[in-house]
Amino acid sequence: MENKASRRLALTATMVKEQLSFTRVPEVNAEGKIVKFAPNTDQKRYVVFDSHRDAPVGFGVAVNKTGMSYILQRRIGARVLKATLGNCRDITLAKAREDAKVALASMQASGKTPAQARQIDKDEIRVSLMTVEACFALYRRHLIERARPAKDSSLGGWNTPRSGLAGLRWIYWVCLSVTWSTNSGSWMRLTKSPRASAIWPRGPSGRMPQPRRLISQPSPPQN
Repeated sequence: MENKASRRLALTATMVKEQLSFTRVPEVNAEGKIVKFAPNTDQKRYVVFDSHRDAPVGFGVAVNKTGMSYILQRRIGARVLKATLGNCRDITLAKAREDAKVALASMQASGKTPAQARQIDKDEIRVSLMTVEACFALYRRHLIERARPAKDSSLGGWNTPRSGLAGLRWIYWVCLSVTWSTNSGSWMRLTKSPRASAIWPRGPSGRMPQPRRLISQPSPPQN
């Protein structure tokens, strides 16, 4: 028998809609068939991975106390990426399998889950709408709140109005080495953004230029 936390079997629509339940756990034999259901005595979440030929490896159903969701869990490089594809009440099994294939292709190409990729797109849009003043304020706050806060002498430069910014692609030159705070409170680096890389080429060391060095540089030529 497989362990209780996860098991593999060829899922069917009937299994998903009628048989899987948080109150009971399917016990699966070596052939991937359900032999019986046992009470979920410890009341823990469990996952049933789909062994059907139409399902990508890592696709399955997560059974929680509050409901069931289609998931995709795959190792991409050195990381294990986990994506939630949708609620089992809202998506058919066949549709979820197709969605899992699309999600897997995206994860393999980007190294990120679909949710992470969407968040990056949202953050880039938010940054693109920022004013120069707001971008300066964001970076100054980062300098103050980081683990080793900047000294007053360093902060002084960010309190002084700058001239000649009209010709700069300011959205990225300030944000190249600044971290952007997402709604969840976590931090992401915009320096790895393809859009940022396209605007400002990396130096010999492979790093983006620092913001202060870009103050006097004109905007790169438009393609």
